[in-house]
Amino acid sequence: MRLAVELVLVQTDHLGEVGRLGDCAAVRDIKDLEGGYFTFNPTQWAIFLNAVKSDRFTN
Repeated sequence: MRLAVELVLVQTDHLGEVGRLGDCAAVRDIKDLEGGYFTFNPTQWAIFLNAVKSDRFTN
């Protein structure tokens, strides 16, 4: 599976790829391509994106 879109998590050195897997979003760490990926259904993905946009993960 080739994931096409890169996701950069701001203020960190983490970089991931996001791709579509059926109707889900698949996310993996580009530093560990063999490590698998997490999948999010559309509802979970929307909740995650809203949390990122509202800085819920900022220290």
